[in-house]
Amino acid sequence: MFNFAIKELTKRKKLYLLNVITIGLVTVLIITLNSLGTAYKDASKLPFQAVQGTIVIQKNGNVPENVSGVLLSCSLAPINLGVFNEISRFGGVKNISSALSLWVFDTDYFKRELGVNWEDSFGNSLKARVMDGSIPSNNQEVLLEKTYAQQHSLGVGQEVETAGQRFKVSGIIKTAGNEIVASDIYLNIGAAQQIAYQSQNLQSVEPFDKTDVNIIFVDADQTHIAAVTQQNKRCHK
Repeated sequence: MFNFAIKELTKRKKLYLLNVITIGLVTVLIITLNSLGTAYKDASKLPFQAVQGTIVIQKNGNVPENVSGVLLSCSLAPINLGVFNEISRFGGVKNISSALSLWVFDTDYFKRELGVNWEDSFGNSLKARVMDGSIPSNNQEVLLEKTYAQQHSLGVGQEVETAGQRFKVSGIIKTAGNEIVASDIYLNIGAAQQIAYQSQNLQSVEPFDKTDVNIIFVDADQTHIAAVTQQNKRCHK
């Protein structure tokens, strides 16, 4: 039996060699696909880990005809405080935080600004990234993103002008680059809301209240994500 097998392998060595190579390639392909699948799954979580939220809630708004002054970023519509409070009461919601993202078309430079509540989970995640100075202690102070600060030769203690106002730089923040919400300037959410409320151009596009935001981050139990998503859809109807 053994001799027969040796003879068969000798006679058909090319065929058997081809089979061995094929099996080897298939095995490598399966291992590679599994590895890529795991890597993709891990990579897809990174942006959400950065904002400490499982669900990101935004509303599409009107597109402005006049792109100047202060506007809500990406034509997002305001979300009022009542909606925020209602979502916070959904079953399965472990944590909820918010932000106000603005585009400021100043005469010198275009600026991305983000109003932050430094006491919620999103604000706390940003606190950990402050590399110099500290978070704003009042509405006249801001954080600058590291790259933006370097490009404009700005540092802690200096002043930056935006939306017709001057702010003191309280600190420099270094972001990872994979954030869902990127910004050049970070300020207290109350200061950002005041800037948005006072913008005539913004108000002409979307009525904005002093307590409105345009991004909500919801950290929900995995088993409740679908339910929270459905409840949010009903809430926005």
